[in-house]
Amino acid sequence: MADTTNAGDGGPDGTIDGTADRTADGTADGTADGTADGGPDPTSGPGRSRFLSGGRIDPRRIDGRETVPDLIDGTFLAYNAARLREACHLFTSKMLAGDVTVGVSITGALTPAGLGMAALIPLVEAGFIDWIVSTGANLYHDTLTRAWVHLVADAVETSAPAGFDGFLACNPDLADKRLLLRYYSPDVLSSAQARARWVAPDRTPLPGASD
Repeated sequence: MADTTNAGDGGPDGTIDGTADRTADGTADGTADGTADGGPDPTSGPGRSRFLSGGRIDPRRIDGRETVPDLIDGTFLAYNAARLREACHLFTSKMLAGDVTVGVSITGALTPAGLGMAALIPLVEAGFIDWIVSTGANLYHDTLTRAWVHLVADAVETSAPAGFDGFLACNPDLADKRLLLRYYSPDVLSSAQARARWVAPDRTPLPGASD
C-alpha cells in the first residue's frame, strides 16, 4: 500500500496497537470505496440493501417563504411527519375525487376527548366522510354519561349499604335503563346537542346535578 503510516508505538493516528494503516485516500484499509472489508457499498449500486432503498432524507431549510405543499413535501420526511405527508397525498390524489366514497375507521376514546365535535362531525357535515366504523369507546353521549354519574353519585351520598348488591337493593331504580326518561324527553336525549355536550333535563331536575 502506498503512503502508509504504521502507528505501532502510538503514532500520529493515536492508535495503541499499531494495526490501523492509513493510506492517501484516508480509508481505514486502503480500499477505494471506504468500506470495512473492501466489498461493495451497501448503500448504492446493484447490491444496495432493500432497507436503504428509500429517498435520501435531505429536508429543505424553512425560511418562511415556502407554501404549504413545499413545507409538507420538503420537510415532512420521516417518522410521524412522513405519515402525515402520505395522508396529505392520499387526500389530494384520491379522496377529493368526485366519485369516491370515503370511510373512516376510528378506535380509542377519541370522541370523549373532543375529536367528534372538533373534526368528525364537521367533516361528515361537509361531505368529506361518508361512513364511520368505530369501537364502542367512541359511541359517546355526553349528557347520558354525565346524567348517570349524577344519579349514581346522589345514590351513594344518600345511602350507605354494604357491597354492590346491597347498593342495588337500596336503589333499584338504577337498574332501570329507562330511568333517564323521567328527567328527559326522548327528543332532547337523541339530539346532537345532548350527544356533544351536557344538556339539562327538560322534564324534572336531576338529583345531584346543577344546571
